Amino acid sequence: MPLFRADRLQAARAAAQALADQGDAAQRADAHTLLARIARRQGRLDEALADSGQAVEAAQQAADPARECRARVQRAHALNALGRIEKATDEAHEARQLAEASGDAGAQAAAAEALGAVQWAMARWPEALASFQHMQALAAAAADVDLQAVAHGSLASVEGELARQATDPAQARAGRQRALHHAGEYLRLATAAGDVHAMRSARHNQAVAQLGLGDLTAARLTLQAVHDEAGEDGGVAAAIALLNLAEMDLQDGQPAAALQRLQAAHALLAPTGDAAYLQSCCRLLCDVHEALGAHAEALHWHKQFHAHYAQLASDRAQMHARALEVKYETGRAQAEATFNRLRAERFERASLEDGLTGIANRRAFDAALADLHQGLAQGRCFALALIDVDHFKDINDRHSHQVGDEVLRRVGRLLSASCREMDLAARYGGEEFGLLLPGVSPATALGVCERVRAAVEREHWHRLSPGLQVRVSVGCVTAAAGQANQSLTALLAQVDQRLYAAKQGGRNRVVADAPLPPHS
Repeated sequence: MPLFRADRLQAARAAAQALADQGDAAQRADAHTLLARIARRQGRLDEALADSGQAVEAAQQAADPARECRARVQRAHALNALGRIEKATDEAHEARQLAEASGDAGAQAAAAEALGAVQWAMARWPEALASFQHMQALAAAAADVDLQAVAHGSLASVEGELARQATDPAQARAGRQRALHHAGEYLRLATAAGDVHAMRSARHNQAVAQLGLGDLTAARLTLQAVHDEAGEDGGVAAAIALLNLAEMDLQDGQPAAALQRLQAAHALLAPTGDAAYLQSCCRLLCDVHEALGAHAEALHWHKQFHAHYAQLASDRAQMHARALEVKYETGRAQAEATFNRLRAERFERASLEDGLTGIANRRAFDAALADLHQGLAQGRCFALALIDVDHFKDINDRHSHQVGDEVLRRVGRLLSASCREMDLAARYGGEEFGLLLPGVSPATALGVCERVRAAVEREHWHRLSPGLQVRVSVGCVTAAAGQANQSLTALLAQVDQRLYAAKQGGRNRVVADAPLPPHS
């Protein structure tokens, strides 16, 4: 299937719709697969799911594993875009098995792409790299220009991400050079096919690689080319280029130039209502106004940033809801009942989840703490810890509030990763976090807290912002069964005193019931 051209997209959709309505099983499978691909590319994920489902059914009727593979690939991509990673993984593996059974190299390449995309979403970069390399070889064997272009674009992105994570400068540079090569191949193939969307994507990949290699002049020229080709009415494509150019201006100490670009970008993005790019634009406008000393304006854009953050979360929830309606469209009553139940669960979960970090909030923490405290009377013990980010105000002042927000998100993830399944990590308030550890001894509780402290200290914070260092202080109390008469207020006061002692003792330390072993 050739790469999409903007001038042929509507014609392709109309032709596919006609075949979907009156073709044989094989034709219907191809038509619905193409319709799913078009819908997914245009962001209509609920339609993509519906069409890919019909494509799977038609391919099964035709007893054609290669066609069923391609239909499941589109389904995997749509599920992946909706954040339903587990379901997307299942579809990708099913597609791979069908492709192998068919012996069709093109189908195998498409299945490798779907699996690589899921691995990318899960941040399993080496596995994603292997999948996309396999895809490139299969696409070349099948002489499928479309899949070859996608493979090069995906490889450019993965190589760039691996280069960003590399600690060896020589490995990082080599990875960025490979990313630049793949981006160049992606651009060559997209240009030959006249796929404007892919051409812009390829140029953005080029710019990222050029920035990583320190070739700022080339990166600026690449981004300017994207902007110029899109034109003043180029919408999102032109706006993305302006956002990247503005970020470079800001890094070069030219906030006034960055402001001019960002104002133009915001004017292009505002009519689209694209919450993701508007969020990025508002974050940069906040940073620019901070650099210019315009603190009132910076605060205004900071509030706009959070408004778009909330809108983005709402949009994703609505996409999930629409996907559920598609899934149960043959049983409307069942769909409505399921939708209402999940919506209620979502609202309940939102009421117990911190909007910034994604972990439990203070309300959930207080409820769980009350339950654990009641368990003391039945002979069950637990530990309570409070974790405070050291010098958090300085982080906001020196590195921006956006960096501060990301610090809180990462600390939340590190807390969750350090916990057992039965433990609860929560954002207690501001830069303070809480940890509840059921059924642990003082020594075990201390070990968990020290593991949390060390994990935060070891995190590569400088990759988030040059010179950034993050440390935490921890206070911990273990409540034993014999302390059932101790009130929650007294327990919280005790753990708060220990957190204060950790701060007063020099920060970046744990104060708990048991002392640290000598080797630590």
